[in-house]
Amino acid sequence: AARIAVVFGLVAFYLGPTVALAIYFFNLVVIAITGRILSGLLPEKTPGLILEMPVYRIPTIRTVIHKTWFRLHEFVVEAWPILIAGSLVLAILIFYNLDNYINTLVRPITWILGLPAAVGLPLIFGILRKELSLVMLYQALGGVDFSYVLTSVQLVTYAVFVVFYIPCLATLAVLKRELGTRNMVIITLLTVVIAMIAAQVARLLAITTKLKKYIASATVGPK
Repeated sequence: AARIAVVFGLVAFYLGPTVALAIYFFNLVVIAITGRILSGLLPEKTPGLILEMPVYRIPTIRTVIHKTWFRLHEFVVEAWPILIAGSLVLAILIFYNLDNYINTLVRPITWILGLPAAVGLPLIFGILRKELSLVMLYQALGGVDFSYVLTSVQLVTYAVFVVFYIPCLATLAVLKRELGTRNMVIITLLTVVIAMIAAQVARLLAITTKLKKYIASATVGPK
């Protein structure tokens, strides 16, 4: 759900729904390739999976309202406090010019991806919740329209990297509890590597194919 917010809030808004759907398809391709590689490196017998398919029915209005409120309540209770606290922390870091030091630490990654140094801090905040990588990006760039600061190719690169890199803090906690600290660290590093490779592939595709021409014409605002 958090990744959907990033893709729709960034890619679909600035570059159009076609590019957003392309990123979803690219996401499935990367997952399939990664799963195939891991199954080859870690072969094991897996039992068959049998699922009982329930009868599909048209949901009632009461059910829809209940499910909608459940999702909204979860976001308000869990996400809003983190978003507010994250904005406050980022404002303090920017006020004391501490954001430059943190961006310098992340600069090797942002440089390889062809992204400006200012996006480093939002990527770190995104570890708490993926939505923060979008909200903090707006604040880190001075509250200006993204299209004035980031090119269309950079928007695609940033979105793809956010989709694949380090899982949110809640997911890391589950991984640590179920698999242990060592495996959690390995999985975390693996996601960063996969995210960098996927973002680079998406970046090269955007530069070398007709996609660059399309997203350039679809981007909102001057470059």
